[in-house]
Amino acid sequence: MCAGPVSKGLSAQDVFIAYRGPATSARKALVSICPLCHCESSSRTRAGEELSMNHHFPDSAVVRQAVSLASRAPSARNSQPWAWRVGAQSIDLFLDDIGQPLRSSGDHRDAVISCGIALHHMRVALSAFDWRSVVTRLPDPVNPCHLAHIEVEPRPGTARDVALASAIPRRRTDRRRFATWAVPQDYLDLIELRCADGGAVLRIASSPDADGARLVVEVQDGDASALRAGEATGVVLLEATVLGLASCRLTESPHAPAARDLPRLRLLVPRPVSQVMVKVGWPEANADPLPATPRRGVDLTTVFDPAALTVAAG
Repeated sequence: MCAGPVSKGLSAQDVFIAYRGPATSARKALVSICPLCHCESSSRTRAGEELSMNHHFPDSAVVRQAVSLASRAPSARNSQPWAWRVGAQSIDLFLDDIGQPLRSSGDHRDAVISCGIALHHMRVALSAFDWRSVVTRLPDPVNPCHLAHIEVEPRPGTARDVALASAIPRRRTDRRRFATWAVPQDYLDLIELRCADGGAVLRIASSPDADGARLVVEVQDGDASALRAGEATGVVLLEATVLGLASCRLTESPHAPAARDLPRLRLLVPRPVSQVMVKVGWPEANADPLPATPRRGVDLTTVFDPAALTVAAG
């Protein structure tokens, strides 16, 4: 059942009251949903292999769950242009265009934005499992495909961290027409605040009561602007999902009606700025749930550094 009319009159803060319980209890729910995102190892490591585990790096079960959740990020034409390398003390993200070669600068930009969303989802997943991410973006000047280097440190996850991670497998790219119920302004204010926390600017490009609200994410961060725009897009998508809103990244398809507005919008801000347009709104009443889009498995997107693997005890 659509939550639109029910949620009217509730503030964004009210919506999060449900997540004020102990994070450890909520985390059990997160583990239980891992099969929904096709995680290959939700509670056990692969036979005979285990990541070196200490107090400074998560074990292989957590890493595989985090990669699986990160891989739920949306991408243009479901290209999934990311590759992960897991070391003894770090995780690295690379641009992988083997599946669908990047034929233009626009394709490259879209791929980097998609990787940025995956990076955001990875950080959210790690936070839910009690690991804080320290990210270096574009760490290798001679390898532009090396998008991020992630180191972690232990930090208890919050109930909000778990709520966001639990939203990852529930989020869908919904290209259907949205209901005419207005998106509450405080919902939009909350999403804007979360984007600002990550250094992004969120602008409303259309009225929030006509087939949803069209939001433009803007990031000005030099060569890393497209990656950071993807991360900010991930913020919008997951915050909207937690609030019960449907969402769709409109730049995925050149035929999307609002995508035609992007070239004009880019003229309004100085370069280098990356922009992504996202539509959020209430799904139509009695709208059928959308199926999950297939994703590549962890072993097809991830290389585990042999130096980080040990023979499991016993």
